[in-house]
Amino acid sequence: MQYNNTLLSTTKEEMNSDSREYIDSSKKRAVHVLIDNTIAELSKTKIAATKTSEF
Repeated sequence: MQYNNTLLSTTKEEMNSDSREYIDSSKKRAVHVLIDNTIAELSKTKIAATKTSEF
């Protein structure tokens, strides 16, 4: 019985560790997407400003 309890608690700790890593990687991915979108928006703005100044 003790073996089963130990096995279960280890599994719970591993699950918590895995979910923390998953959340961390999701946050990093979200930040990268946000940065990419911001750069894309700035590029559009720069292109629009360049076109406007040509006229």
